[in-house]
Amino acid sequence: MSAHTQSPLTSHLISTKQAAQIIGCSVDSLKGYISRGALRPSKTVSGRNFYCEEKIRNCTPPSKVHRGKFPSSRSNTVSGIDVVEMRDVIKKWRTSPQDNSSSDVEIGVYTEKIQRLEMDMRATPRESSEFVGMRKQLVKYVFERRKLLNYLQKSRFSRYLKAMKRINS
Repeated sequence: MSAHTQSPLTSHLISTKQAAQIIGCSVDSLKGYISRGALRPSKTVSGRNFYCEEKIRNCTPPSKVHRGKFPSSRSNTVSGIDVVEMRDVIKKWRTSPQDNSSSDVEIGVYTEKIQRLEMDMRATPRESSEFVGMRKQLVKYVFERRKLLNYLQKSRFSRYLKAMKRINS
């Protein structure tokens, strides 16, 4: 059959493997979506599923939306810090008007993240699994900030002293 004589329904049907490639998941994941009712095949022939290409392109499977967690209500955040507040932190810590990612700025961002995380941890019960995750994140941020401070201490001691004053104030 040529392309112009095919019916509209069959011209847009694709295999399971092609559907998985479009969605960006494995074939096993796609089969899981089908078993949970998130996706339905448009046609089944001899036990093989075929999908409408348009529906697959417009579909966002459940794991791509929230991976088992509910989406955050704060959509304009970067690791718990509002984007506007992040800009303020960058302006406060930068060494020149064009500076957006020097060691000083990164130290400032980590300091802000650490302070936010400490406040959140105070409001969270110690027995909860959420607290354990927050503690791991806090240790990670402190370690990264310490690495940057060590770098500044070895390379630019005067900037290191300024950063330490800002952190301790």
